[in-house]
Amino acid sequence: MKRSLIFLSISVSAVIAGLLTPCALSARADAQDGTEAHPYEISGDTGAEAWICLANALSEDGSKRTDVPEDSTHPTCYILTSDCVFGEGCGQLVIPDGRHVSLDLNDKDIDRNLHEITDDGYVIKVEGGLTIKDDNTELDNSDRFDITCRGGWLRGGCSTGDGGGVLIAGGSFIMNGGAIMYDEADRGGGVFVETGSFTMSSGCILFDKADRGGGVYIKNGSFAMNGGCISYNNHGIMQTKTGSGVYVERSALFEVSGNASVSGNNDYTNYGVPQDY
Repeated sequence: MKRSLIFLSISVSAVIAGLLTPCALSARADAQDGTEAHPYEISGDTGAEAWICLANALSEDGSKRTDVPEDSTHPTCYILTSDCVFGEGCGQLVIPDGRHVSLDLNDKDIDRNLHEITDDGYVIKVEGGLTIKDDNTELDNSDRFDITCRGGWLRGGCSTGDGGGVLIAGGSFIMNGGAIMYDEADRGGGVFVETGSFTMSSGCILFDKADRGGGVYIKNGSFAMNGGCISYNNHGIMQTKTGSGVYVERSALFEVSGNASVSGNNDYTNYGVPQDY
């Protein structure tokens, strides 16, 4: 998969080694309880180990908060302390129906690490509830030849089907920071809403690619964009794609408010709709 020729730099904190995670939770049970104040830490000696630890934590049998039952208003909280990189022995990242999770990227990446189109090549699939956040997210596009996005990324997805970065399949996805970058799919390079809801309050969706919906494709369900930016998607593709920023099916709902920005995508309008919309 070809990458954009524009150079991007990211400030990545040093990986904190040796921290225990939900994979070995008992030794830190007094300090980590899955609440916002004491989130479970996701770490590993390698990127692949951290990915496996995250996959286990997000699963139906993963560690849940201990103070109250996990639900949409009381999600179990996790924080990355290592980059998670897909590799040998790694499974898919899926938020199953019934689970509700808040994930702080904490200036770390979740990298699917794919370099060619693959079946189910998404970074993460959302069937339950997922909120991602990262207070380190900062976009500097003052120099168009050196676009800088600091903070944690969801990246490296490359799918033959729908959703290169995040595939929403009946669940709820809230984006409060972080970036979804360098993902690719037939539809919805960054995010594909099959059914369910997507709410974006901050963060960035950048440099993703798809035939339709380079940034976001909404098939069914809803997308409420209250902040953040969707920019530079389908960059470097010679022919203009449809809805390189956001593509909306006639059965879907897309609302933009606040300081949200959809601009600079490789499309005359930044938006796409079916011809009979």
